[in-house]
Amino acid sequence: MNKTDLYRSIIESCDEALREAFIRRMEAAAPIAQSKIESGSEVYVPENDKRSIERVCRGVQNELRPQMLFLWRSLVRMNRGRQYAYFLENIPDYKLSYEKYLSEKLPDGAVYCAAETADAVKKLYCRETVTEKDALSALLCGKASIAAVETQSYYDAPSLYTRMLSKNVFVNDFAVKDGGGLLALLSDRLTDVGDNSVITVALATRMDVAGYLAQQMSVLAESGLNIESLALKTENIEEDEKNNVNVFFAELSGGSLYSDRVRTAFLQLEKECPYFKVLGCRKKI
Repeated sequence: MNKTDLYRSIIESCDEALREAFIRRMEAAAPIAQSKIESGSEVYVPENDKRSIERVCRGVQNELRPQMLFLWRSLVRMNRGRQYAYFLENIPDYKLSYEKYLSEKLPDGAVYCAAETADAVKKLYCRETVTEKDALSALLCGKASIAAVETQSYYDAPSLYTRMLSKNVFVNDFAVKDGGGLLALLSDRLTDVGDNSVITVALATRMDVAGYLAQQMSVLAESGLNIESLALKTENIEEDEKNNVNVFFAELSGGSLYSDRVRTAFLQLEKECPYFKVLGCRKKI
């Protein structure tokens, strides 16, 4: 046996040991989750995870420590993901924060919009309109339950999302106007359009933890969601900087708000991110 074959054999034996350990670790998630349900404990206790990771990585040589930290953070995160899935499977009435706004259809009635977009709104949505200079403000303050707001392109959408962050209003559609530009249809209800949808979320990442964003993106990837776009919030960021976080807007495809895997991913992000919010669900254009 030459040296290459020898080391390949060593790697294969390590892989087999890691495989068995990985399966045993993931299978432990269900009984742990059951005990937490019975005791009323939270799945995510940062101090416990930190102690566990530090214990495993103690004494590892410096050149391997970054990879070791990322690997064990990933393993711990995946185990928690299975615990969240167990929670949702075994607590039937459990509701995520956005689910109380889910509705089969948008509110009836007229759409609030600027006067210059009224004709386009009538044509696209076959509804009467109420003209309002700032239709989004009318929606945000509760004066309207459905509004259409013009934006030039998806690249301008983060400005719209920033205004929505502190209110429970949602993007339900983007439509292309004749002659260019987009109309965003917003409502105080959130509708789901099935698997052929784009789900918009806002999430915050910690600026002081290496690989934090990568772990959040892994939660989405493992749920089968694809990132259509990812934009950093660049308005009113003084408070974000003070809290040592970055806020991103992500558009995700490949799942429904009602699917178990998406609900599990969003529950994990709700519980573990400094900030997480569903901002809308719409059909792909």
